[in-house]
Amino acid sequence: MQQFLDYMGSFRGGRRFIALDEERALLQTATSRFGLALDDARSALLVGARQSDLILESDVADEVTAFLATRLRKGDRIARTDFRAATDFFTARTGNIVSPGEAEQRVRQLVTRAGWSPAASGWLWRSSKWFDRIPNPAPRPGAQRPAAFDAADGAAMPAPVAGAMQATVGNPIATLRAWETALRSRNVEQIIALYTPDALLLATAEDTPLIGPAQIRTYFARLASYEGLSVSFQQELQRLTAERATLVSGLYTFTWLDPQTGVPVVTPARYTFAIRNTGGQGRISMHHSSHIPGNYPGSSEI
Repeated sequence: MQQFLDYMGSFRGGRRFIALDEERALLQTATSRFGLALDDARSALLVGARQSDLILESDVADEVTAFLATRLRKGDRIARTDFRAATDFFTARTGNIVSPGEAEQRVRQLVTRAGWSPAASGWLWRSSKWFDRIPNPAPRPGAQRPAAFDAADGAAMPAPVAGAMQATVGNPIATLRAWETALRSRNVEQIIALYTPDALLLATAEDTPLIGPAQIRTYFARLASYEGLSVSFQQELQRLTAERATLVSGLYTFTWLDPQTGVPVVTPARYTFAIRNTGGQGRISMHHSSHIPGNYPGSSEI
């Protein structure tokens, strides 16, 4: 894996943004040239991006999707103002390498893939023509699209929790699914119910360890006050299972709205959960969260 990580450092050529077609090319290189299994290649791609301070377009797409999911209107519709905010965020996160026009096309594609619809807009005649006028993304000149990864668009990309964490009956990952749902709904009591009475929380923004429901509740009550709060599990990197507990480590991303500007704040972080087997759904006995080194806004808030 280290040889592939070194290769990634030379592949970027001084650039920070790695587009989807380049991610696919890197994954194909990892499997064909360096002999990595596809799951290992995905993990190595994420680790290499963090180590080299790279921005993966798949990460940006996940962050934008997570933001829009918190802004859905009735009937799973996206308002034009929220679409514009997502477009502005997409451009900013890529360091302006993706133009506003290209960002519109990519965000439109994300909305369509998620099965959402545009909300009508306009002062006199309200319609969704503002969305329909946005063209589909044009193929990039000279874009590398390895055949092995083109069977389904994006199939080889690192997946969010549905792909990275396969939950089955009795699987402690179901606990993390429940935790993700409770956090997105900002339901503090549902979150606390997933922790054991003696649970330990080591949070980046806290100076001291938080032990037990009372201290942990205070932390999540503050976090739940953020409008548009969401979390997206990006990649599970390791899972260790014993008879009484499971240890899961990986990468996730928090998203919320800046209270002053209304602009989405996106903060990637690392996690480790110890999930204790309690006979039914597992409960969290230890949760360690730390921000990823880099100049990420909001890293001191979580």
